[in-house]
Amino acid sequence: MVRLEALGGHDVLQTYCNSISQSAQESARIIRQLLQLSRPATMELRRTNLRAILDEAASIMRFRLRAAEAGLRVSIPEGSMDILADSAQIKQVLINLMINGVDAMEHATRKELQVRVEAQGEWAMVLVADTGHGIPADKLNRIFDPFYTTKSVERGTGLGLSVCLGIVRQHHGEISVKSVPGEGTEFRVLLPLARSNEQGKPEGHIPQENLPRAPLAMVGAAMTPRLDVLVVDDEEYITSLVQELLRSYLGWRVERVHDGRQAIQRLESASFDLVITDLRMPGLDGFAILNWIREFRPALLTKVLVITGDTGSQSLDRELSELGVPALKKPFTPAELVSQCRGLLPAS
Repeated sequence: MVRLEALGGHDVLQTYCNSISQSAQESARIIRQLLQLSRPATMELRRTNLRAILDEAASIMRFRLRAAEAGLRVSIPEGSMDILADSAQIKQVLINLMINGVDAMEHATRKELQVRVEAQGEWAMVLVADTGHGIPADKLNRIFDPFYTTKSVERGTGLGLSVCLGIVRQHHGEISVKSVPGEGTEFRVLLPLARSNEQGKPEGHIPQENLPRAPLAMVGAAMTPRLDVLVVDDEEYITSLVQELLRSYLGWRVERVHDGRQAIQRLESASFDLVITDLRMPGLDGFAILNWIREFRPALLTKVLVITGDTGSQSLDRELSELGVPALKKPFTPAELVSQCRGLLPAS
């Protein structure tokens, strides 16, 4: 894809490549949802402003709302409304509910999505209501079941609301639904408000997925220093892809190796500004590389990015969190890789 774009591309071939890429991303999304149902990802609970989460969710939905010619009405009290939550997961809940609302209004005469937030005692209540076709009473008690959906096959997998239910319950909250056929549907989410003495995990760095991303066309070598990067993965096509992306978009020098032993040998004999490594490899795996770096090149540990297809493993997430190393889940887009790599650089 990268070389094809650089050469101006062939319209038909580029269309096929785009379709393959989109299909892979959609498959990965479904797999992540399935894994979250069976083994939810480790949460990072922090004292979080619910208004900020809602603002991000509404921003992400802006183009979808515009394409559907639907309006959005948001109501939230002035001042701070803090919850103790994993902001990325609560944002996922809000986006899923808003997407459902937009889809339900496809053939509605009036298309208005309402999101209202209010405090109810020790709870923050979030209401997401649409003016769509509604849900028949005989189907209403099944909508949180995995794989059950009222949408057409191309519109949904029946996993979104199951994931929402799991996330809300992990946060010790509740989610309920009320619907009137022909008038619309409303979901109510209750989340515990953070008490004055609750802080959760210190805020620290902002997760990369919450940072605004510049279009790739704007991310060039002039914006970042020229770096030497070591890429480690037993799959040659992965190392080739990463090498091509970092060369094309950032102008970085990339060296590729395909197992942990080779990686450690290169780290002993040469200096690198950034290390990108897979975790699951035959012989010495990625954790062996990370432990070697921690012991012999500790300053380099903050310049390591893990790429892995092992999605949803709580033990893996915990080990990486203890090492302070970020992870990028396969398959990833060029924008995600570039954003993560640039996020490891010191602020200029």
